[in-house]
Amino acid sequence: MKKIPMILTFTRCIVPFLFFFLEPFSIPFFIAFFYCCASDVLDGVLARLLHTVTPLGSRLDSFADFIFVVITTAVLLPTLQLPLFLTAWICGIFLVKFAIFLTCFFKYQKLVIGVHTLANKVAGLAFAIYPLLAFLSDPVAPAGFLCFLASVAVLEELALVMSSKELNTDMGGLWIKRK
Repeated sequence: MKKIPMILTFTRCIVPFLFFFLEPFSIPFFIAFFYCCASDVLDGVLARLLHTVTPLGSRLDSFADFIFVVITTAVLLPTLQLPLFLTAWICGIFLVKFAIFLTCFFKYQKLVIGVHTLANKVAGLAFAIYPLLAFLSDPVAPAGFLCFLASVAVLEELALVMSSKELNTDMGGLWIKRK
């Protein structure tokens, strides 16, 4: 029972690779996509309930989130036919994430994929809803809103890792302090 959160997180590292073999916006795609979204929530809740939160689990969770977002974006972006400015904006967001990775590596000598903040949670929720919105309506307006939320999240994350004296991957946010 105590291994369930880690198993869920581990499967979330693997399932996104199925997206390369699934038709975007098909029922199998949505099943795999929403499995990843649900397992992201469930693994954290279960880890807290079962008192099995570990630094390894936290790092694996961030890694799984990264794989999920990168692969989903790589698979969906060619099918969405977004305006060039939105595609460039998405690339810019990934460049800032790379800057965060480099900042953590050089400043703290740690390989860190992400920092858990409230803004990242909000952007993650918007990312989880986006494929359904893109399928049901014009994908451009929701993509712009998602890019705005993701930009706020990555810029806050960059500010946090650049201004903090010690690395804490569970910072909450610039205005939210966690233990």
